[in-house]
Amino acid sequence: DLFCPRPRPAGGPFRLFFVGNRTRRKGADLLDPLMERLGEGFELWYSGGQRRDEVPIRSPRAVALGPLPLSELVRAYNACHALIFPSRLEGFGLAVAEAMACALPVVAGRCSSLPELVVEGRGGFLCPLDDLESFAAAVRRLAGDPALCREMGGFNRARAEDRFSFPVMAGQYRALYERLGVSTGGDHGRGPGAGCSRR
Repeated sequence: DLFCPRPRPAGGPFRLFFVGNRTRRKGADLLDPLMERLGEGFELWYSGGQRRDEVPIRSPRAVALGPLPLSELVRAYNACHALIFPSRLEGFGLAVAEAMACALPVVAGRCSSLPELVVEGRGGFLCPLDDLESFAAAVRRLAGDPALCREMGGFNRARAEDRFSFPVMAGQYRALYERLGVSTGGDHGRGPGAGCSRR
């Protein structure tokens, strides 16, 4: 309900959004050379800034947003045209799921959990790790085809609602616990379900 699509900006540069700590694990060191390859007509917004060891972003077409509260984060997703996520290692990819819920297409690395979120060719593009040309080609394809962006964004919104909403995930956990014989009802410390009751 919070992360939901709003009207996208019309005109101006094609705006990419990067969310997360600017570390090598997140692929932040690829952002400056990517922007250099893309050239004019592209802009990068990035949020984060939580760690001291973060990679500096020096591209003249990059805009630092700093850490954002949730409401501003949602506005930023909706002010951009696509999420860029060149991460080298992800346990889940929360930023990807948030962007999908906001109906953004995603350009991400083909690694870890990201193929579980992004459906190649339908919700975005999965690129080989560290392959800047592949990332640049995927971004250019989106920038050159607004209808494809809308189609992929709509697919991602539906997929986020179907797979990654809290009610869906909570129901899946409950079904799993029940298959394992663990109570999910109100035991409140009694019996084998202690510590697993809903609150």
